[in-house]
Amino acid sequence: ARDESVLFQVDDAWYTADFGQNLRHIFSADPQLDFFFCRYGSHPEALDAGETFQLASIADVMKNASSITIFASGHAVRATGGMDEELGVGAKFRGGEDTDFALRLASVSRKTMWTPRALVGHRDKIGLDASRYYIGALAAIARNTNRQPAMYYQVLRKIAVGGYYVLRGRLSLWRWIADTVQALSASRPAQASRTGAFLAKSPSS
Repeated sequence: ARDESVLFQVDDAWYTADFGQNLRHIFSADPQLDFFFCRYGSHPEALDAGETFQLASIADVMKNASSITIFASGHAVRATGGMDEELGVGAKFRGGEDTDFALRLASVSRKTMWTPRALVGHRDKIGLDASRYYIGALAAIARNTNRQPAMYYQVLRKIAVGGYYVLRGRLSLWRWIADTVQALSASRPAQASRTGAFLAKSPSS
């Protein structure tokens, strides 16, 4: 429903006191706000119900929105559809499911705002080997080029990042080429997922 707020919880994330109440106030205060996101960290800062945020660019969404930092209005989530089930750890393309969802969510949102502050508690990214998720991240970005022409630059940038992984020995040359080709071949919009079909058919709570 239009007055619902949606977040995606996982068992190793936590929130500061009054987070939910303050988040609901932020959405209620701006009827045009459909999508808000932030960063996460092991020492989250408190969310103030009266604070203001900055408009988010596509690059902001792509680099900073993750599953546990996505907050949206109910009707925008329904318009976005479900997670792409070909993306994600254990799926056809490793990772990228939250990036893809956030990009699609931004494309249907009337207003997208964000803050670089870490408002959600979660273990830090220290030690995370992002090269493991290169194929999923690239596939997620490539699948959204039809929504935002600026995403073509982000595709080239991500491919260059993969080349950097090769130079650092974190990805073999063969794997970089194979993953790049496979990710770009999947750039067409995916068919509606089972999750998307559920969202489309389920009644409002």
